Amino acid sequence: MKEEELIKKLENIAPPGIEVQSHRRRLRMALLDSEYFREQPEVGVFGQVSSTVKRGVDVLRGLISWRPVWKPALVSTLAIALIVGSALFVPSLVTPSTGTLTGTLPPGIAKSSGEESNAPAKPILSSPANSSRVGFIGKQALTFQWTVVTEFSGVSYKLQITSDPSFVNLTIPEVSGLTETSYTLPQGQALPYGTYYWRMKAIDSAQNDSGWTAPHSFQVGLMPLWTFIVIVVVIGMLVAALVYRFALKR
Repeated sequence: MKEEELIKKLENIAPPGIEVQSHRRRLRMALLDSEYFREQPEVGVFGQVSSTVKRGVDVLRGLISWRPVWKPALVSTLAIALIVGSALFVPSLVTPSTGTLTGTLPPGIAKSSGEESNAPAKPILSSPANSSRVGFIGKQALTFQWTVVTEFSGVSYKLQITSDPSFVNLTIPEVSGLTETSYTLPQGQALPYGTYYWRMKAIDSAQNDSGWTAPHSFQVGLMPLWTFIVIVVVIGMLVAALVYRFALKR
């Protein structure tokens, strides 16, 4: 095994367990015999992967090794199912010793590397809600929220905010690499009065993206700050005039 290869012990599972030595590709492990079956919730990886074509069928081949760590006599078969994004295929069962995993690639998997090419789902925009209004006067450092996208390889998110419905000119520089399901604007990027649009996309670890969501629009403030100031000044002048007039009559 190379030094960079992962050695991971599966924990928090009912016996028997296995210790996997591998890297780079994700696996789910299950130990089987005539009376025992358990799918391990832990995830390992395997490497040295190549893809070949035999009789028109794509074949994925990767080297793995493993050994039982609890009552080896109970372990009769090790079943390995390769999960790539939402795709799944189960190669032939192999005995619990070092061996080669071979199986047919599911549709949508790149032949050269075995990486997934299926795009993740689009997130659902939550807040600000479409056609909503936020704030009264002054700039608003809004918090944007969306639903999580579940992807086996993990995802990050991109966020775009603009006053241009075509998204050609962004009001805020595009925010990328988000791993949470919310983002709060820094005070330096607080939005003044106006109508804005926002949209998201999800990107997985293989750089497949979901495409942009349909944009949501929202209104910041009830009126511009200068309008509010003018109204306050006018009201103040009217009150002062009434007070002055009342004072003259006394």
